[in-house]
Amino acid sequence: MIHAFLLAEIGSNRCANPLKAVLAELGLDQSLIDRPILNEVEESRRRRHVLECFGRRHDRPVGVVCRKPPLRWRTVEFQCSDFETIYYIDHPSWRELSGISGLVSDGARNYRRYSSDKRFKHVTDICNAIRDGERFPPLILEDRGGLLTLTLVEGNSRATAYAIESFSEPVRAYVGSLPGTS
Repeated sequence: MIHAFLLAEIGSNRCANPLKAVLAELGLDQSLIDRPILNEVEESRRRRHVLECFGRRHDRPVGVVCRKPPLRWRTVEFQCSDFETIYYIDHPSWRELSGISGLVSDGARNYRRYSSDKRFKHVTDICNAIRDGERFPPLILEDRGGLLTLTLVEGNSRATAYAIESFSEPVRAYVGSLPGTS
């Protein structure tokens, strides 16, 4: 899951350069992400370290994917209507966009009011890319159980764009949960 998170970030217009800077600062090559050897223990340790450093320096929610004990991960496919029940990560920008609910669907409905806000310009770029047929890495969510069941950890912008565009194809995602909570 650490690799999936890094792969999504390295492919993001907003996060690629900061992540590349962390790799350079640590003296590591981007091939650690682009061409991983996933069963190599030392390489996995390096990826975890990169993600932890990136998360600390750039206010990214990496704790869920680095959690010990680890979450149990499953792959799911969401339909656009599922964004009615998926929550944004707890971050001021996403709380503002979605209003009191914290739901991706409300953020999508409110987006027009924020489309000129530079904090959300990348959402418009993603909408355009979706219309042009571009595909993106899977979303990453945490199943917290209780009221806020599914919460985005990575992919808040992509989820918003999928909801805005009423994307008709299934959206692939990884959902992590503690054993016994889902």
